[in-house]
Amino acid sequence: MAEKSITDRNASLAALMGARLGMRGGSLGDKLRRSGRHLPRRLRAQAAYLAEVEAMSAHPRLSRQADPVRIRQAEADLRRYLRSVDPWDRRKGLILNVLAALSFNLLLLFGAAVAVLIWKGVL
Repeated sequence: MAEKSITDRNASLAALMGARLGMRGGSLGDKLRRSGRHLPRRLRAQAAYLAEVEAMSAHPRLSRQADPVRIRQAEADLRRYLRSVDPWDRRKGLILNVLAALSFNLLLLFGAAVAVLIWKGVL
């Protein structure tokens, strides 16, 4: 079995990142810049290394400086994390957070209205 190039592997990671995290962009580097806090710090650093190695792979002398063990480990860790992310669960959590904030604000508004009515002597 022929080993896939770093460009092909990064493209498959970018597609997985787009599917699981909803990131837009073409390459892994583009999606990494947009990912922000969607990835843990360690995985962001590993993905940045993969993007850097992809840029280095265009130059024959620089491509020999890449550590194949580190590349395999970074790819495996990133792929394992992205496969564990459930897009539906992330979406559900976001909706629940918005609803919780909204209900808390409504509760505060109701409490303030009751406090004003008590202060005015209506209640």
